Amino acid sequence: MYEDSLSETLSASELSRVHVPGMDQDYDDTAEFYRYYLPPSYNTQVSADCVFDVPDAEETLKLFRKPFKIVNPGNHITKRTPEYSSISFMHCRHLQGLGKQYMNLRSVMEERARLEFLRDCLFRIKSVTTFVHDLENLVQAEYRTYYAIMHNCLMDNPSSKIYCLNALCEDLRTHVGHWNNIKQCLHNNRWLQPILGRLYLDLEYVRRVLSQLYSDAIYWMEKLIVIGLQVFAHGSMATLTQEIVWNIARGLEDFNNVANGLFKSRYMSISYFILEHLQSEMTNLTCKSDPRVTNHPGHVSFSVKSIPFSKILNIIAVERAKYAAIETHRFFTANEDFVRILYSGKLPNYVWNDEVQYPGHISHHLDTSDYHTASGSMTSISGAILKVGSVRAPDLTPYEPPLNEFARHENEFAENFLLIVCNSTNLLRKGESSSKSKHKSGKSPRSPSSKPPKGQDTPVLSRADSKRKTVSWGDSADTSIRSQLTNRYMDVLWRFFGSALEQCFYEPLWGCRSNQMVGELGSVVLSGATVVTVVRNMMEHVCLKDMFPTNAVPPILGVARKLHAQTALQSWDILMCEALSCQMSDKCYPCLLASGDHSTKTGMLLRDTYQPLFSLLQENLKDLPESAKDGSLLLPRQDLDLSQVTGIICRLLANGQVAHSWCVHKSHGFLSSWAVGSFLLVTQTDLKILADEMKKALHNAQLFSSKNVSKTKLCEQQMGIYLSEVTRLMSEVNNQLQSLSGAAIKVFSDNCSKLSMDYFSSEMPQGKVWRKKADLPAEHSLYIEHALETILEPVIDGVSKLKKAAQLGVVSQAINAFCEAWKNNILKHKIKFSYVGAYQLGVDIGYMRAWLGEYVTDPEVRQAVLDLQVFKYLSGAVMILKKQPFRRGGSKFREPCSMEDLTHVGDGCNGHADLENIKVERNISRSVDTDLPPPMDESDIEYVNNINEWLSLRVQGGSRAWKLSCLNAPQTND
Repeated sequence: MYEDSLSETLSASELSRVHVPGMDQDYDDTAEFYRYYLPPSYNTQVSADCVFDVPDAEETLKLFRKPFKIVNPGNHITKRTPEYSSISFMHCRHLQGLGKQYMNLRSVMEERARLEFLRDCLFRIKSVTTFVHDLENLVQAEYRTYYAIMHNCLMDNPSSKIYCLNALCEDLRTHVGHWNNIKQCLHNNRWLQPILGRLYLDLEYVRRVLSQLYSDAIYWMEKLIVIGLQVFAHGSMATLTQEIVWNIARGLEDFNNVANGLFKSRYMSISYFILEHLQSEMTNLTCKSDPRVTNHPGHVSFSVKSIPFSKILNIIAVERAKYAAIETHRFFTANEDFVRILYSGKLPNYVWNDEVQYPGHISHHLDTSDYHTASGSMTSISGAILKVGSVRAPDLTPYEPPLNEFARHENEFAENFLLIVCNSTNLLRKGESSSKSKHKSGKSPRSPSSKPPKGQDTPVLSRADSKRKTVSWGDSADTSIRSQLTNRYMDVLWRFFGSALEQCFYEPLWGCRSNQMVGELGSVVLSGATVVTVVRNMMEHVCLKDMFPTNAVPPILGVARKLHAQTALQSWDILMCEALSCQMSDKCYPCLLASGDHSTKTGMLLRDTYQPLFSLLQENLKDLPESAKDGSLLLPRQDLDLSQVTGIICRLLANGQVAHSWCVHKSHGFLSSWAVGSFLLVTQTDLKILADEMKKALHNAQLFSSKNVSKTKLCEQQMGIYLSEVTRLMSEVNNQLQSLSGAAIKVFSDNCSKLSMDYFSSEMPQGKVWRKKADLPAEHSLYIEHALETILEPVIDGVSKLKKAAQLGVVSQAINAFCEAWKNNILKHKIKFSYVGAYQLGVDIGYMRAWLGEYVTDPEVRQAVLDLQVFKYLSGAVMILKKQPFRRGGSKFREPCSMEDLTHVGDGCNGHADLENIKVERNISRSVDTDLPPPMDESDIEYVNNINEWLSLRVQGGSRAWKLSCLNAPQTND
């Protein structure tokens, strides 16, 4: 392609002639010749030029070398002495002129040689430059073809320019040898030897330009090989011939020999290193100034190395894996059953709670598949895997699996390709390849098989053929090498098959130029969780039934896991965004949960954010080493992805922080405005649900951050440290959530006490109202009715949406705080009670009990509330206030425990009235609802722990100690 001759620039006659300034004619006559070389005083000046042929000039100089010699330094012409020459003459008057013309003629020949040498160098530079531009154009064309393949712009089968790799590498090997040819020319041309010093700068420039062009050529050749192999892998394997494979294999071998034969250090001059050092100092040793750490084409000779054959197999396997992914994707998404599900209408929303168990529990399946166990039930296993809520995923066992035939064709292609490579090249032999790379001329020695096979049916030349290379020590290992590389090729293909299949689910339109895909699924990013889960369950079910090659099962399960992760994280994103946006507008109205409980809308959304993450964590729990010890896992265990686990746990931590912020903010706001219903809904339902979910999340995080997870790589060790820190933060958030419930109830109780105390201090009557001696009252006081409506009625209404246990706890706290404030108000203001006043207080307490019995609708909660100890305390206090003594006239003493104090009149004017009041009280007591305890139960006095304080509040009797046995009962706390 690129000739080194100079016939394109000069003709043959011009190449053999020498132009001598001042000489334009031949001088045959000796006299005329001498006359021409006479000094100016003897001869006229001739200004015309003369042209000599090269042979004539060489003969003339040969004759001049006999009488003359060159003396250095200075390049002077001197006469030879007789002892060194066959011609002897002592003196000639024309000797000076002849010597000068001899020196001029030598200068002309040297200049002619220099110009021809530089012209040859420039021609070589031009040829290499053209070669580099052609390579660049080929690479760009291959990139355009590959782009068209990947974007479905190419409707026909692609063809790659890598079929010409052998010829291109031959040209590359020729061009790389230009510098060696230039050096050889310097040593062989005798007219260049005297002027080597003058040629140094020119040679340095040529060397630098050629080294730059060599680097560019190797860079673009490597790019052409890589992109060409990628395009080649997408071509039709049916039309692949042995000649094409031979050209590719021999071209690869030539490229490796050229790349290994370049000694980079020989192309680096001292001045170049000084210049690069100065640039590095000025730019603080940045990567851009140091060519040894950059991959720019100008310095690519420092980074480009020979291409190992394993890389060739990897490139082809990666591209071929995409076609396996297309077939598999079509198998799952284009079958009739799945398309029927897609067109059946709107599918139900996927409920993550259905598959989420307790996070510490690892789901155990049957021991083996249906095909390998006598006890396994195909119905139970298929039903469990294929069931997606109310939808059943299709069973693909009746369909023909797509990868078995594909794997057979790929295995045959690899074996045939490796057979030609092994028999035609030394790519699989490191020893012979390295010995070739040490060839000093830069040209790799060619094997005897310099021509490809004649046709597709022509077998590859055997090693016994005389045209083949000789037998070497590695011939016996070719079979094992081919077998190992074939297995490696298939392993690489299945390893990249997973990533290609994942790309098909995200970009399903790739590879449609032959209408291979008719599915209607689209990208999984735009699909619902139910549809993606159906596809995932189909993949797991097919892997369970052994329908695919063994090496293809782990990649398919890995893609199924990634689809699960993508769907779970997508659902988490949606739910978390909805929860965050709902916080600002949520009025905290009760929302019915699936369990029958009630919660706020935000609390329900926050609870739902945990379920997708728990589902994903449950799958990762199966990858722990201890989960497979009992052999209970049905599907193969995969490698634990700590980065995915860390991302999940970080999201769980975010869930806990958002839940804590929600509960704290809303509880304080509702409690300050005494919105008891919303406060109780947040603290008694949302908080408890979210705290339980956070506790489960912490349990799972501790499982993954424990020492049981092996961390062999440095990145995994760093990820484990980060995971431990996230777990510690999660533990702190969990403690805050767990303690928030008790703190909220305590604050609620304190608020109830404060409100009750403020109300009783301002609204409860004091003074004479309680000391009157009128008839016994039959109606309750208005203050207690208003107090119940103001303080307790919001609480009773607010607990209606809570569970029984929560209702009982909250109502008990409120009633205790209410009664304590009532009692403390009486004791604080030291209100004096007469018998009628004590009776009025008892009627108010009875009204409170009757009111609670009416408003508390749940029978169990009502009974537990009415049995509170605080009611017994108040009843006992009323009993104490009613036991006011009767004083006999003229007597200072009375009998202890005298019943006359309770039945007889103390003062003459009031005695009969008090007796009648007692009888009326007994009649009223008989008319009270039988569900309520009798108001005059003597045993309630024992619950009063401060009897003396209540005794001091009696109008009659004061604080005198009573020695009645009934008052000396053991004191208990209320």
